[in-house]
Parts: sequence; structure tokens; C-alpha cells
Amino acid sequence: MSVLDDLHTEPERAWPEFSLLELRQALDAWSSRSAPGPDHITWRHLKQILALPECADIIIALANGCIESGHWPKHFKESTSVIIPKPNKPSYSTPKSFRPIVLLNTLGKLIEKMISNRFQHDMIKYDLVDANQMGGVRQRSTEDAGLFLTHLVRSGWAKGLQTSVVAFDVAQFFPSINHQFLLAVLKKQGFNSKVTAFFGSYLVDRFTSYAWNRDTSDPRRADVGVGQGSALSPVLSALVIAPVMQLFKLRSVGLACTLISYVDDGDIIVQSPEIENNCVMLHHAYRIVFDLFTRSGLALEHDKTELFHFTRARTGFDRSLDLGYAPYTGNNPLKPKTFWRYLGFYFDGKLTFKEHVRYYTTKALTTVMAMRMLGNSTRGLSPRNKRILYRACVVPIATYGHRLWYYEGAKTKGALKSLNSMQRKAALWITGAFRTSPTGGVESLAGLPPISLHIQKLSQRAIYRTATLLDTHPIRSLMRGEHAKAATPNLGASCWMSVARQKNICDAITETGAKLDRLTEVFSLCAEENTPGLRLMDRHQDRVSFNDFDPKAEDALLKRHHLLDSTYRQAIASHTAVCFGTDCSVPKRTAHQATASFVMNGAGREPVTSTWVTGRVLSACAELFAIRSAITRATMLEGCSRIIIFTDSMAAARRSVDPSVHSGQAHSLAVCKALGEWFSNGEDRSLEFISAPSKLKWGIHHQAHVACRSLPPVSTGRRPATSLDSVRKRITQTALEPRR
Repeated sequence: MSVLDDLHTEPERAWPEFSLLELRQALDAWSSRSAPGPDHITWRHLKQILALPECADIIIALANGCIESGHWPKHFKESTSVIIPKPNKPSYSTPKSFRPIVLLNTLGKLIEKMISNRFQHDMIKYDLVDANQMGGVRQRSTEDAGLFLTHLVRSGWAKGLQTSVVAFDVAQFFPSINHQFLLAVLKKQGFNSKVTAFFGSYLVDRFTSYAWNRDTSDPRRADVGVGQGSALSPVLSALVIAPVMQLFKLRSVGLACTLISYVDDGDIIVQSPEIENNCVMLHHAYRIVFDLFTRSGLALEHDKTELFHFTRARTGFDRSLDLGYAPYTGNNPLKPKTFWRYLGFYFDGKLTFKEHVRYYTTKALTTVMAMRMLGNSTRGLSPRNKRILYRACVVPIATYGHRLWYYEGAKTKGALKSLNSMQRKAALWITGAFRTSPTGGVESLAGLPPISLHIQKLSQRAIYRTATLLDTHPIRSLMRGEHAKAATPNLGASCWMSVARQKNICDAITETGAKLDRLTEVFSLCAEENTPGLRLMDRHQDRVSFNDFDPKAEDALLKRHHLLDSTYRQAIASHTAVCFGTDCSVPKRTAHQATASFVMNGAGREPVTSTWVTGRVLSACAELFAIRSAITRATMLEGCSRIIIFTDSMAAARRSVDPSVHSGQAHSLAVCKALGEWFSNGEDRSLEFISAPSKLKWGIHHQAHVACRSLPPVSTGRRPATSLDSVRKRITQTALEPRR
């Protein structure tokens, strides 16, 4: 493919075999209520079957065999396409007014999900997709795209620049993806040759039966593009778009424009002092985009192209654009919109978001009014179920895109007034109270926090999500210093301006940059210990065991006490076993740090007790600190082949061998690295976590309990080690304090 010749070819990467952990994680990601495919095997059935280890091993062997042989079985290529009318269409006389929902066989979808998880990891670890691709890539969302765009607009205004956007749509994107181009992209991006050969079989000879009401057609060929309904469709489409994004940067160097995409929706963003200059740059940039997509085997739907100007000037906001392609050329130029709907956000030229708030408040209010048919104060749903329904179905609608208009310094009085009115009607419906009831009282009776406090909580918690993002995430490109990490800086961001100009910019990005320093914890999404197929529990799952405690069983505490005693006596009698008791203590006052302790004992070894302060963290992170300290100490002992840890937090024990992003990830990565090296040096080595309830006050676990509480209170200091969970908890408590 000549269009790919200008791009760098990545070295071919290895493809480890699938593991039981990958199967379990992929299976847990699917809802048991998802519709089955033509074989009518539901997810509920599949989860029950694969709970048996011998059945799970067969499916893992099947998945590995598909990759090794480069073959995708015919059974998994069959599907049912359910035809559903698109809402609010003026006419249903054309096929474009309908949407096919593809139902695939569940077992095939499970294997596809396992492959998709591998692809997602490679895409972000090796930068296989462009930084400005917002869709189809892990950790990127519509909100990120909206924040990215609005920050560039506000930064441009601070420099005296006007911003114009052309939004385009790829015609029939998923069915139009060229198979040969896709395979060439996979090879170019360094995917294993076995994987490329597998997709050569996966993409062809697919059949589907169309279902309309109760009628079903005969199987028809459907081997064009990538099949919708598959977990692989988003990642494959993102990989196809990536070369276009990268080549556009090379060919638009002199245009000073930015291209962002969300799956098949793209935006060309240009900035200059005059709208007229923007239109000239957009004309040339659109021509480059059209040429790149055409050479990639895709087409743009020119009639869906939209133009929008972000300007606070009183003139120029209505300037049209000669796109150069029919129907928007010559005497019929592309006219700018008054309000622009993009990814569900409603933009206006001055970024007031009044139309956005009005639309979603009205939609939420309509939903609340419709819920009245489900019950009132005398019949129907109970108040508790009404509240659950409101919180689950209405609040997400009302708060969608709130970070675009709710941030420190924003004018939100009018928006919150509309939302308060909506929630008042919901509270009256939930409680069955009179219409004259005071808003605060009826909200309290309904168990609803004020909507302003709820949005404040969501906004503040979202700030610290930034710390968990990939080092090359597009939001990081708008930041500077340690928060930017490895992201390519976007010179249009406010952080590159003078301090005087930065004071004129106020949005969620600047608020994030100002407050993110309060969190000291760092995360690594692409750590080596977190590579699918090579993680600790992928390779050594049979060597790590968890002995849980069931408090509901008869004589549970007595039986647990006997188990702890017998296990401890047996371990102490062996010179190759080491026992640890771990515990932590979290003070009620946030001015003091949490503490963690372990007590070590073993045959022929000197008993050891160690206690540390762990910073401003919750009990789960403090317990994780203690477990990490115990394991790293044990792996350095000579002659040790069995580690037994007695803990009262099995959640922390499981988290200790989970290298994914979570609060306390650094401890988990240290545990995984230490255990990986330790296990590889001996086939007989094992690790056991045994639950020891605190109420038993048993043995070395109780000794650790006493040790961590014996340390005098230690002040947090000016900038203590702070975990993500503790910050989130503090934000939630702050939102609830006004109600107390």
C-alpha cells in the first residue's frame, strides 16, 4: 500500500499464549443479559460452563489454536442481523433509515474480546494510534474530546485567535474498511505474523441472516469491512484511522491545524485572527483529508459535513466555506451552524453551553414525567425503587458533559437552576409529597443530594482521573511539567502562554492542572508487569492461593481458629516456610498518617516486627503496603520456598497481585516483580493468603494489629503521600458535609 510507505515500520512483536486470567477477565466484562447469536448459547450458560476449569482449558486451547493455525472457525462467522428503525427519521423508505444490530455467537465473541484486550494494550503501549484519536481506544472518551476542543478555543481567544471547525463523517465506515489495507496496517504496526494470518481468515467468508419482526432471511454473505457487534470492530477501525491521522500531520505542516477523530467522526480545527483566513485553511486541510481517506479505501459523506465558528466577535460568525466538493461548492457553500451537535454536546459560538444544558435538562425532565406512569404515592414502585430508577436513568442524562460547563470560576447559576427544578419534580414523584413542599426537605426525604453538590463531586473526582491516564493521552498534551509525561505538547494550550494570559483562561483543564498536585500517587498503565499474557497471574496462577473466610457458615469463627492454628503449626515445623501477619491502622483524623505492620516468624529464623507510616491513605492501601513489605522481605530470604500471609483483608491480598491501574498500584507492581523473579528460581515455590478475622485476635496477625497501633500519631506534614482512593473519599465527604 503506497499510502503507508511514508510511515515507520514497527518491529514484529511476540504473541504469548492466552491464559486463564485473560479468559476470566474477558468473560466478566460481558453482561449476562446480552442477546445470544444464532446458536442461542447465552452468556449466562457460558459463564456457568466456563466456571469448570477443564472447560475453560478447552476454550483457551481453542483460542490459542486459532492464532497458531491462522484460522477462524466457520461457526463463529455466522451471525443474525436484527433490523431496527432509527428514531425520528422523516421517512423509512431507504435502507439508511434503519440500523442493523449484529448478534454473534457468544463463544466467538469471548475469544474476540481476549484478542481485543491484547490489541488495546499494544495500541497504547507502542503508540500505534495517534494521540488525537479519541474513540475506540482505552481511556479515551467523548468528554476528553470535548475538553480538548473547548480548551483550544478558549486558549485561542486569550491570544486573539478565532477558531473554526469542519466536522466530517466517513461514509459506511465499518463495512467499507478495505481488508488488504487493514492487513497491511497490522503488518506495518508490528503485529505478529501469526496474528496477521489469523485476520486473513477472520475477515472473509462471513454470513448473516437478517431478522425483521418474526421473519428471518436465508444466510447472506457479509464479508465486507469489519463486522459490527464484535469486540474487535472498535480496535480494528482505530488502527485503520491511525495512518490517516499520522499522514495528515506530515502533509499539513504549514496549515497550523489540528485533526481529531472519534471513530468515524473527524474534526479539522484551525485558528487565526480572522474567520476568513480560517476558511482558506479549512479548504486546503479538507482536501488533504479527503485524499488520504480515498487512498485508504474510504469515502467521506460530503453532505454530512458541518462548519462551525467559535468567535465572540459580532461579525464573521456567519461566513460560509467553499468546501470544493459537491454539494457544498460554487453557489452553494457550506454555511455555519448556530448550534453544533458533536458527540452529544451542543456547542454555541461563545461556549456558554446554554443550549446543551437546556437540551439535557429537558430530556431528563421528560424522562421524569414519563416515569409517573410507573407509580405514585399509593401504587406502583416503592419510593426506594423510584430513587434507584431516577439515579440510574435520569441523573446520567442530566449531567452528561458537565465538565464542559461546570468548573471553578464558571457561571453556572442559570444551568443549576434548571437542574434543580428537574430534580425537585423527581423528588416529589419519589416521595409523593405535595407540590408546595420545600425543595431541600423533599430532596432529603427522597435521599437525593442537591444536584449542585452532586455535580461538584463528579467534577472534582474527574480531576484526579487525569493521574491514571496514559503518558501520551491527549489531555496530557494540554499540560506542562510532570503532568505532561511523554505526551507531545500541543502549543495551542494555555500552559505555554504567559502568566498574564493564563489568568484569562478558565476551564476544566486549567483547574485540573492547578489541583492535580494534591495527589502524589503515580500510575503506570503500560508497566511490563501489566502485559497481558505475561502477568504474574497469567504465568503462575497455580502457585498463588487465597483461603477466604465465610462468616455465614456454622461455627465459622471456631473452625477458622482451628484452621489458622493447624496451618501455622505445620508451617513453623518446616524450615522452608515463612509466616507473616499483616495489618494496618487508619486514624480518624486526616492530620495523621496511616500505619502498616507485619510480623514474621519461621523455623530457625529470628522473629521480626516492622512498622511504617504510609501517608494519607485508606485501609486497603495501607494493608497493601504491609503485604508488599512482607512479600519483598520473604523473597530475599534464603531457603524459603513457601510464603504464608495471614491478613484480614483478602481484597487487598487479591489487589497485591493485580498490576492494573488502581489505588496502590505501585505496591502491586513491586509485588508482581518480586514474585515473578522468585517463582522463576524454583518450581516448588508458592504463596498463600489466609484470611484471619480481626475479631479472633489470633496469633501473629493480632501481634501485627497491636504493632501498627502502638506507633504514636505521626503528622501528615505539608505534602504527605496521598492515594487516589483517599482523595476521592475526601471529595465525597466534602459534598455530603453541607447536608449534615
